[in-house]
Amino acid sequence: MLLSRLIIISLFLTVTFNEFQGQSFYKKYGTQGNDYAESVVMDRDSGFVIVGGTEGIGQGGMDGYFLKIDSAGNLLYTRTFGGGEIDRLTDIKVNPAGFAISGYSNSFGLDYDMYVLQTDPQGIIIWEKVFGGTSWDFANAIDILPNGSIIVAGESYTYSNGLSDGYVINLDPLGDTIWTKHFGGAGKDVFNDVVCTPDGNILLIGTLTNSNNDKDFWLMYLDSNGNELWSLVYGDSLNQEAMAGAILLEDEFVITGNSETNTGTFIDNIFIKVKNTGVVSGSNVINDVADDYGTGVVSYHLDSSFVLVGYGNSIGNGGFDGRVFDCGYNTYGIYDFDYQIGNSFDDYIYAADTTYDKGLIVVGTTNETAYGFTSIFVNKVDSSTVPVTVFQEEVDLVVQDTELLDFSFYPNPVKNELFFKNSKVNGQIASIHSLDGKVVLTTKITNQQMNVPESITGGIYLMSIGGSCFKLVIE
Repeated sequence: MLLSRLIIISLFLTVTFNEFQGQSFYKKYGTQGNDYAESVVMDRDSGFVIVGGTEGIGQGGMDGYFLKIDSAGNLLYTRTFGGGEIDRLTDIKVNPAGFAISGYSNSFGLDYDMYVLQTDPQGIIIWEKVFGGTSWDFANAIDILPNGSIIVAGESYTYSNGLSDGYVINLDPLGDTIWTKHFGGAGKDVFNDVVCTPDGNILLIGTLTNSNNDKDFWLMYLDSNGNELWSLVYGDSLNQEAMAGAILLEDEFVITGNSETNTGTFIDNIFIKVKNTGVVSGSNVINDVADDYGTGVVSYHLDSSFVLVGYGNSIGNGGFDGRVFDCGYNTYGIYDFDYQIGNSFDDYIYAADTTYDKGLIVVGTTNETAYGFTSIFVNKVDSSTVPVTVFQEEVDLVVQDTELLDFSFYPNPVKNELFFKNSKVNGQIASIHSLDGKVVLTTKITNQQMNVPESITGGIYLMSIGGSCFKLVIE
């Protein structure tokens, strides 16, 4: 059974789209346990979805955590994904079926495996799969090729030439494997991000460890079949780690990460610009008095400017603070700026995305919370880039299921009517999806049955109910 649980829906005020224009906010969300944010994406309705992990609700020690907020920051609903052990989500992208999500899990095997999910636009699982072998395997990032297939990038200890290798999988829209590749040497090598280009190529971004145990920026450029076009190792005798990348112009990328300084005392946030031929076209260092880490980069597509996000303790209000740096991101009125997010506790930015009103949204994890030890924070600025510094906090009060519902139904194949064996399914919403992810029917189950309209042509479909997904054959 596919495992997911619907959590309480927060009460919110419905307002028009125009009332959200230009709105900035700073909010924190979480359970009464520890909660972590890893990635954010703007949704089709101009709201946002954040993914990460939670220890406060769900079925295991940690579950994958999915939060939907509207464009004013109101919490609409949350979901958890995973099994009885440790599950965490690392990245999310919008695709035609809904959301493609990456992560890792040890709920479905003896070791950690890559964990990949496809949900519908409401966050209901269409399919979930794990990939890996007899050792640890992690999915750190996900993106979508122009043909609709999915690229998952991460790290494999199972398939490795050394301690670990950078690992990449190409999946079709149903989650079936098209090809897999692993790259690396004798050390610990990892892909931390992936960027798919409009012409169907794949940029893998990560860290390569050489024979001297020195870490360097590592880029690999593949075609859509996984064939290597070029690779680039960039660094010096100290450690550099590439964490994230974005497309700038048609022929250029920007990569951000961390570098030890020449003294080896502090960490600096650095970035490089790279042409699609593998040639470095520029670089710079955010050099401050203490440690500063680069974790994300965002740009409006085909724009030469960008924003770096990360965290550091060089400046701010105490501990680590989130940091946002503009690097010529001025096409939409966002000029040179540098601001901090956080108060006297530790605040870490891990990801960012652009917004409908040409602003910026960043997400991260904070220790300043009334619930649990860590909570998720979201800070959005519009094109004026004036950050809100006073936060609001919401607790996700879970409605625990007393038992997992039995969704057994018959007949299958079906022609006109489906019947369910358990009366507790009454009131549940059932969605039928075609194999390419399109929703062909959404209906409420009543009297332990549902009708299948004659307008749905015969064939194989997927039906999701309460977070579980089933193969359905319609005659």
